[in-house]
Amino acid sequence: MAWDLATGLEGRGVIVTGATGGIGREVTKAFAAAGARVMVVDLLASECERLVDELDGAGHASQAVDLSEVSGHEGLVDKAQHSLGEVFALVHLAAVLRRQPQLPDVTGTTSRSTPLPQALCGPRCYSPISTASCSSR
Repeated sequence: MAWDLATGLEGRGVIVTGATGGIGREVTKAFAAAGARVMVVDLLASECERLVDELDGAGHASQAVDLSEVSGHEGLVDKAQHSLGEVFALVHLAAVLRRQPQLPDVTGTTSRSTPLPQALCGPRCYSPISTASCSSR
């Protein structure tokens, strides 16, 4: 029995965030090659538009948006639905980090009992998930 990766994607709308980066670019190209209409989402409009021009097929769109601003999420989905029709899938590859100047600003302890998620983040990184993990202990 043969299985085709593209089965069911022809003409379907797919949003790919972080689309212009290395992995995002290849994932975006794969969806387009499979016949999906892709909404290319990343920070720089020029990079998004350049990638849309490289994609196989037609009906693709782009949107430059900073996904760390939650207020823009609904507008992104609305634009994708308007441009692509029904949105079949969302592939979230964008890395959204909020930097903090010092490890103690993240919360939690800095002794040997530092919770693992905070230790993995290191001194210059913060994420809501690690903060929730740290504060729950």
